[in-house]
Amino acid sequence: MTSFVAEVTPFLQSNRIDLKLSSIELLLQLSENPDEIAKMAEKYFLELICKCLSCKDATLKTLQLLTNIVASNISFVENLDYGFLINSAESILSTEENINAFLMLLANLTLSNEFCEFFSSEDVLAREVLLRLVKSFIDYNVSKESELIIDWENIDKWQYMSSVICNLSKEQQGRNIFLNPSHNFSKEFIIHVIIKD
Repeated sequence: MTSFVAEVTPFLQSNRIDLKLSSIELLLQLSENPDEIAKMAEKYFLELICKCLSCKDATLKTLQLLTNIVASNISFVENLDYGFLINSAESILSTEENINAFLMLLANLTLSNEFCEFFSSEDVLAREVLLRLVKSFIDYNVSKESELIIDWENIDKWQYMSSVICNLSKEQQGRNIFLNPSHNFSKEFIIHVIIKD
């Protein structure tokens, strides 16, 4: 019997944006089924899903889908093309609504030691993305948001960044980045915690 995931494959490869978006939305619904999510986590399907990150209209749903896949089983991280994900970071982070979803994905990915090693490695682009995220996190102060907004959980687009930092700190390479005096992150982290609390 052919799985729903296999039937969606041609639509993921389509040049039509509406078909890509509909496919991702369907896969997002199917990601509640453990059997289907295991099929989505196969390397070939993950590559197709990741390519949808470049489709602006489908980026948010694609990030949510990738998060569901990774959160269901951390071993699925091994099938993900880290380089493609990091190469997509610039376009992902250019849209405000994608930041929270991207950080939620990273919070799950950084539960994997393998991904932590890659993300805190000497890879120039990975390092650039990480430093950009940390600096933006430090500069962002949720208390400056509209006074009308009471529930920080729903509006703090950086709410998952502290998990990313904690997870990366498990690895020596990650700690070296955060403790590097030239970045001045240690002092800024302390100030950030005091202001936010």
